[in-house]
Amino acid sequence: MLFKDLYEAKLYNLIEPNEETIIDLDQQVTLLTGYNGSGKSTVLNTLHYVFSSFLDNEYLIPRRDWCTSFKFKGKDEDSQMDHFHFICPEEFKNDIPDTHHKEEILCDIHSSIKDRFEDVKYCFDEHAINMKLSRNKINKRDSFFQSFFILYNSEFTDFDSSNAILFSDEIILHAKKNNKDLDENDSLDIFSAKKNIDKSLYKLLLEFSVDAKVEKNLTSIYDDLIKSLNETKKKLDSFKIDLKTENKIEASDDQLEKIIQWNDISHNIKSNNSKLYDRPINNFMSILNSFFKETKREFFIDDNGFLVLRKKINRGFGNKSLDIRWYDLSKGEKNLLTLLLLAFSNKDKDTIFLLDEPDLSMHIGWQKKLIKTLINLAPNSKFIIATHSPAMITNIPNQKILNLNKI
Repeated sequence: MLFKDLYEAKLYNLIEPNEETIIDLDQQVTLLTGYNGSGKSTVLNTLHYVFSSFLDNEYLIPRRDWCTSFKFKGKDEDSQMDHFHFICPEEFKNDIPDTHHKEEILCDIHSSIKDRFEDVKYCFDEHAINMKLSRNKINKRDSFFQSFFILYNSEFTDFDSSNAILFSDEIILHAKKNNKDLDENDSLDIFSAKKNIDKSLYKLLLEFSVDAKVEKNLTSIYDDLIKSLNETKKKLDSFKIDLKTENKIEASDDQLEKIIQWNDISHNIKSNNSKLYDRPINNFMSILNSFFKETKREFFIDDNGFLVLRKKINRGFGNKSLDIRWYDLSKGEKNLLTLLLLAFSNKDKDTIFLLDEPDLSMHIGWQKKLIKTLINLAPNSKFIIATHSPAMITNIPNQKILNLNKI
């Protein structure tokens, strides 16, 4: 079971107070639309928070009491993940309420998540009153969250290979724990603000540079090997001619077998070498540059494996060019490059992408082809995208558009 198999999400006390909101997510791409304040970002943040908490990588969320119920498509039967989230006063740590009784209530799948949630919430409120406390007046500094996960038709380990990635407000958050935290780059001069697209982009460029250098070295090794094989082949061809010449010593079976083997090896290596042009990084470069060809600019990979944008300048005599480093790109260019690298770096993984207005600062032409490109780069993934842009709504298969104002 994987996070990307999610096909329905119920949210209680999140979009509307004391109300359940049901969101169908049964397509590969779901576009969330609606007026400001309709709950698009809340949906994305909640999905990411629940998945992160499930993988013991919890992020803070500015909500007090709420719950969710997620349904996942399974091979034999569907599974369900219910999450209940309560705020508790600090004093509860020394006098913990009876959680066993609460878990029994929460496990009653025949009751709605609203009823189960309200029953347990009442238990917490009653316990607080007995301690002469009020949960409604809790200061966040003097509180902690009590969370419950209930799974049906699946095990906790079933989701170990899953990941959810949130792109919001210029930052990237992984549901899985990531040792290469962006905070490690805070000391660099280029990162002047806490929330900075440069942080997200720089980390992705570093990862890309490693892959690029590996492929470059591999190409060099293949080139040297082909050169050596060509020289060997010349000798073998000469040897075969000599064998066929009259009055020459007849070739033994071993000699002929070696010639055949060498020819087979040479053919296989040359065949693999021709496939170098179909390697993932070359495909990525082709896709990336399709966004820039109309502006006579093109990305290339420098000796360090970093992406550099080259701009052609036709002034006076001769053709000149200007190389633009990643930190000098425009905000829209950085935004696009970040998203494409993010999808490319997860191309072979089963990921659910949660993108909050990824089209910001992008030209309308880029917006129109963005979703199709992301699917092309990460075909095994699921995308849930919040947007205000009509240009993002294009005719692609496996897409659903949800107006949260009408749910």
